[in-house]
Amino acid sequence: MKKLLSKYKNKIFKILVKAISFFLKKNCVDSKNLRVLILSTTGLGDSLWATPAFSTLKQYFPNAYLAVLTTSFGAQVFQNNPHVNQIFTLSSSLFSLWKKLRKEKFQIVFHFHTSQRFVLPLSCIIGAEKVVGTKNKCKGLDFLLTNAFEDNKTHEVVRRLKQLEALQVFAKPSTLSFYLTEKEKEQFQKFVTPDKLKVAIHPGAKDGYKCWPSSNFIKLIHLLHNDFSIDLYLTGSPHEKSTLHKIASEAPFVQIVQNLDMRKFAGLLSQMDLVISNDTGPMHLAEALNIKTIGIFSPTNPNLCGPLSKDSHVFYKKKTCSFCMARKCKEPFCLYQIGPEEVFEKCKFLLAH
Repeated sequence: MKKLLSKYKNKIFKILVKAISFFLKKNCVDSKNLRVLILSTTGLGDSLWATPAFSTLKQYFPNAYLAVLTTSFGAQVFQNNPHVNQIFTLSSSLFSLWKKLRKEKFQIVFHFHTSQRFVLPLSCIIGAEKVVGTKNKCKGLDFLLTNAFEDNKTHEVVRRLKQLEALQVFAKPSTLSFYLTEKEKEQFQKFVTPDKLKVAIHPGAKDGYKCWPSSNFIKLIHLLHNDFSIDLYLTGSPHEKSTLHKIASEAPFVQIVQNLDMRKFAGLLSQMDLVISNDTGPMHLAEALNIKTIGIFSPTNPNLCGPLSKDSHVFYKKKTCSFCMARKCKEPFCLYQIGPEEVFEKCKFLLAH
């Protein structure tokens, strides 16, 4: 039923886009005065994966006008990014947003990743000559793309950079970026102890099947506490509160930090010597802040979504089940293959170097 409904919606979008486009004048791509709109309306990691493409575009086209259409959360991710000229958010009414986008005379649109079905059709009726995306990543709306690249099951950063070939840009992947102001950094410099090592541990994730067992985090925390003069911070979102308190009850010397907005959370992470995390947004944020990072993966594949920084390390084990239930999994057995002792050994190395 859900697939039928999606198919029906897509047919309506196709008719509407075709009808409206008939009356629109297209803005042709002009490499000397390039005007680019990037669509990125999903989570923290997905948003950060777009940042290497921003810097690459500005490297090839220094005078380009680069805008991003995102969510209010994404706007916090892209705030202060020197490569982004303007940020549009989905908080506006659709008609108001369409008028704003149409007014900017965008010549090319890149569909990096969107959660909302209407975003791609909307971007097709603002006058851009080219709408670029990846096949099978558009909720069945591939027919709206003027340039569709194959999904070669590469890293998400590489997939986004691949789309830039529509402008004859051929780039190698680079690390993620996140830009804090000095004031945002300074507010947490007073919060941490300057002469101690500082480690943040993020034991949760949106999807339970990505979560390393709490018992392993508890053992790792004790190993770190016993071996180092160290401040340990346990971070998480409100829905991870029970996990945080479960771990803290077994390791009362950790400090729980939660309920920070995204930019304040980034300010905290910027003061860390090391961040240990499951495969989730804060791991990517730590990488973007150039903080040493350990990511714990299974069954997700770090070759597709892991950190790229030389200061990052990944623990990865292949899935143990012949059929992975992914989000329906209640007990991620594959993650039991990674022991706290081996993670601790890597922590020792990273903290010593």
